[in-house]
Amino acid sequence: MSLGLIRSDYLLNSDSNGRITGIKQVENNTIASSFGGLAPVVRELHEFVLERLGLKGFESKLPTNQSVFTLAQGIISAWDAYANTSAVILFVVEDVTYNICDQRALEYAILEYESRLEVLRCSFKELRTCAVLKGRTLLVKNKEVAVVYYRTGYMPDQLEPEDWEVRLLMERSTAIKCPSAGLHLAGTKKVQLYLSKPGVLERFVKNEIAEQLRELFAGQHSLEMGPEGDEAVQMGIKNPDKYVLKPEREGGGNNLYGEDLKNLLEEIQDSEKRKAYILMERINPPLIPNCIIRRDNKPEITNVISELGIFGTILGNKEDIYVNNLAGHLIRSKGIDTAECGIAAGFGALDSPFFE
Repeated sequence: MSLGLIRSDYLLNSDSNGRITGIKQVENNTIASSFGGLAPVVRELHEFVLERLGLKGFESKLPTNQSVFTLAQGIISAWDAYANTSAVILFVVEDVTYNICDQRALEYAILEYESRLEVLRCSFKELRTCAVLKGRTLLVKNKEVAVVYYRTGYMPDQLEPEDWEVRLLMERSTAIKCPSAGLHLAGTKKVQLYLSKPGVLERFVKNEIAEQLRELFAGQHSLEMGPEGDEAVQMGIKNPDKYVLKPEREGGGNNLYGEDLKNLLEEIQDSEKRKAYILMERINPPLIPNCIIRRDNKPEITNVISELGIFGTILGNKEDIYVNNLAGHLIRSKGIDTAECGIAAGFGALDSPFFE
């Protein structure tokens, strides 16, 4: 059984005349999908600011957001499915955690729902010496683990060579992983590319639903060796501003645009290295006036691009899906001078949707 706390990210798309033509998916995050704990707090902050400005009634235009509680319920559903009330939930975290408030908010929401629960926080470094298998039961600090929730381990520099043994040990256990190795890989760019191909989604959903989902996908192109990949490389080189070059990396700051995209494709066009990337058609979101608050910067109104994240929880195995719920939302806004929208990477800011 595997648990997913998933966030799917979207941008509004517009044509050359600035007319909004729909919404397009940026990516699907299946590991360490962050800010579900902070998004409701940002909504409360914006409601407070509106009230202080005397704009009464405007708070109704801010949709309610219970993401931290619905995500907590997802973890508790996995704990319930494990069926041992004395087992603990393990948060696998960085050696130094910068996004601690988001993680703690989720932890405390879990404890609000189920006070009997114990949540352990351990880094991979700590787990090297305190995680063992007894049969297939995972023990950490001599406590049986029901759910392993990863908040790290999605970037190469987050794992030392010996940490892969720890990851394998936990994967082999009966503890419910969030995510399992399979679900982690399901969030990769190559899988996103594969799902966009005709006939693939139809294996999982009805044809009419597959057509609706496919409308959300931006055009994606493989860079595998061969004529199709060669053509995609030339498309990127000739029109670099129309595409994004995406590697298999998470955490923000990894994608290439414009001249950087062109230069790298020219460098690797005849190399096997190009297979590590996909070429995605660039989404053209509308610009929205806003004010991003940054430390040591004077607030000022500027044009921003806003990215919508939709959280979901899913619990299941090969045979059945036991939980499949919508779990709240997130808005991240960035200035037009940066192509990325990663908050932790320093490119954007948390925001709230405002319905007129």
